[in-house]
Amino acid sequence: MAKLEHYLRISIVDSKHFSEEELFTELATNEGCVLFECESLLKASGVDFMDCPLQICLKIFVRRRLKDEAPMLYHMVLPLAVISKHFLQPPHEWETWVGLLPSNSSLDICAPGDMFAHAVINLLADKTSPKLRLKFRYHNPELHAHMAQQKQSEEERRQQQNMVRQSYGQQRFLDLHKFAGFRKDKTDRGENLTQSVESIAPDTVPPESVPSLSLEETGQKEGASPENSPEEAPKSAEIAVPEQAGLDEQNLAESLRFAMLGALSEDDGAFAQPQQLQAVRARFPQLWLICQDVSKMANDMAKLAEVAEVSGALQVQEENARLRAELEQSQLQLKKAEEEIARLKVFHGQSPEIDLL
Repeated sequence: MAKLEHYLRISIVDSKHFSEEELFTELATNEGCVLFECESLLKASGVDFMDCPLQICLKIFVRRRLKDEAPMLYHMVLPLAVISKHFLQPPHEWETWVGLLPSNSSLDICAPGDMFAHAVINLLADKTSPKLRLKFRYHNPELHAHMAQQKQSEEERRQQQNMVRQSYGQQRFLDLHKFAGFRKDKTDRGENLTQSVESIAPDTVPPESVPSLSLEETGQKEGASPENSPEEAPKSAEIAVPEQAGLDEQNLAESLRFAMLGALSEDDGAFAQPQQLQAVRARFPQLWLICQDVSKMANDMAKLAEVAEVSGALQVQEENARLRAELEQSQLQLKKAEEEIARLKVFHGQSPEIDLL
């Protein structure tokens, strides 16, 4: 298979602010070796440089054609390493005005890239400096095909990422919606338990018996955890493993969050497990058992906190009753003391209504 040729075409399509006549243009290497001499100042058809490396630096000269000589009037550098950044991207063409410096100005006072930037920015602002409009066209079929394929692959990858992100966001929204309903039901059960305990008289239920009874009975009512149920083992084998291996870390993070919230120790009928948790359960059974232990501990801590709150409320009620009884007893003693003082006043011949100062 023949190798496709690639070339760089430089065209001189327009000019400004040249007052001299009999001018022509030359394209040369950075060392001054002439590569092509144009018949006039412009070369609209362009000059093709075959297999031209894009790291070299070219120079453009403007000379005046005389009888015996052709003195150089203007010149400027063309650093392809800087210019190629514009025509390597589709449509692989670039046009710009370039200001030229007089021949008595050195082009080596700064780097070629800085000198070219000066020619494109500063010299263009000068209305008197001569200018040439250059057009660069790069032809490289292999590079074009490679860039097109790369762009297509990047577009496919971006679309796939958007689809995965969209599906994950929808699933996450559904999971959060289900989890919000689950937490609301759990909170309502906790409030009902607190109200039922507060409705019991303090003298009928000893406060030290509440924590043990609540922990044991609540554990029995909640039922066995998923790892102790023989029906859960075959279900884990039926869960589909996600194709995206990169989501394993996110799934594990979601499982840990649910475990810390105590949402993994409930029965499947009470709360449908999200797809991320099912994936972790199928791919990482040992980690799933650890997450269930963490979830169970979180539930125990929450129940213990609820029991402690209820027990604290009972203790406050008992303390209030004790203080109320002491107050009534003190008032009774004060009343007896006042009666004794009145009796003594009567015994000594004084009226009970007279206040002793």
